[in-house]
Amino acid sequence: EVFRRAFDHFISAFGSYQPLLLAIKQAYEDAHQAASGDSADVQLLRSRFETMQSDSASVFAQLKKDAATEREQLRSELAAKEAQLHAAKRAMSAVKLELSTTRNTLMHAERENQEKKLEISQLVEWVELLQGEAE
Repeated sequence: EVFRRAFDHFISAFGSYQPLLLAIKQAYEDAHQAASGDSADVQLLRSRFETMQSDSASVFAQLKKDAATEREQLRSELAAKEAQLHAAKRAMSAVKLELSTTRNTLMHAERENQEKKLEISQLVEWVELLQGEAE
């Protein structure tokens, strides 16, 4: 403001250059006003940018937190599934062992059955022989 008043006194002192100096003053005022308007626009844009930056940082932080939570949940589920798989494998091993034992028992029983059939066949022959002799 002080410079404006000094410039006005300068313009008054040089009356013959007054139109030119007034035009220069007006051009300066217009440029100053435009620069002030641009500065306000820049400040508004800076404020919006800072708001967007803050919002995006918040969103990113929440996404990171959600991802960490989901990762932990998936790890927990994986551990549970691995435990189930391990238990199923143990159960399957037990069933295989039982099946093997049952097969061995069955094979032993079939051998005994064959032996008994052979014994019965021999007894039948012996009984028939004895009956033939007794007649």
